[in-house]
Amino acid sequence: ERYLDEYSYRLNRSIYKETIFDNLIIKMMKHKHIGLQIIKIST
Repeated sequence: ERYLDEYSYRLNRSIYKETIFDNLIIKMMKHKHIGLQIIKIST
């Protein structure tokens, strides 16, 4: 079972590796701007 889990994880990562990054960039571009001051306050 662990072998199949690892195999499917690696297979999915190899197929979707580029699209994961692309999706992240697209979400960042669509999201409303958050200022540095707000980020500092929330941490």
